[in-house]
Amino acid sequence: MKHLLLIFVLVFSFQTFADVFKIDSNGNYVFIKTKFKISELLDEYAKHKNLNINVMTSIIADDFNIQGNMVIPKDKIDSYVSSVFNSTGYMIIRLKDPEQISVINSRDLIYSTIPVYTKVSDIPDTEEPVQFNYIAKKYDSKDLVNTIRPFMSKMGRAIGVESSNTLYISETGKNIKRLLKIIEYIDNEDSVKSKNEIIELNEKHKKIVNNKGYLDAFIKNSGLLMVVFMLLGLIIGFGTRGYMMKKVEGGW
Repeated sequence: MKHLLLIFVLVFSFQTFADVFKIDSNGNYVFIKTKFKISELLDEYAKHKNLNINVMTSIIADDFNIQGNMVIPKDKIDSYVSSVFNSTGYMIIRLKDPEQISVINSRDLIYSTIPVYTKVSDIPDTEEPVQFNYIAKKYDSKDLVNTIRPFMSKMGRAIGVESSNTLYISETGKNIKRLLKIIEYIDNEDSVKSKNEIIELNEKHKKIVNNKGYLDAFIKNSGLLMVVFMLLGLIIGFGTRGYMMKKVEGGW
């Protein structure tokens, strides 16, 4: 009886594990359901990966529909699971210990501790939040913040520290990799040289505009100046004439 009960438990466990996906001979994840609850996906994913889960929020049992390819390569499953949770208002935080993940509500990210990376090669290519510290080479870190901010998600944060010229970025792993491509494109000698040339051209243009402004003002007021000079000429002329007449007549 005990053996039958054990077999029943094992069969039931296998059926539960295979409820959302199964693993093929190449280790890829083949989804056998097009509609499932994200809590079911998390349970099966954690069992297969042998992960300890720390759920920091109540997960609403919303149904998720998978569309398109039903086979997820084994090296893409982490990215896929994180994107599913991200799209439904939750986030997975994978601590540096690969055996443990935390599930939080996206709005609670600001209160959560996330892993910090200093090497690009270590950044996970997932929708999981991480922090990356980038030491700027040629560019000012604060200027880099203004450059990358339009390309960040609503949960992303970036701070430039002047003393160390370091850029601290908190974003998903995927987005950080995209942002670093932009940063590497502008944080170099040629880019800084071009920036300085543009600034120099702008300063020259401002001077030309200012000089043109003075010239325009002179041209616009030239009519008034001519009238003033004519009046001065008349006054001086009458004064000189009166002085000469007085002198001729024997005055002064």
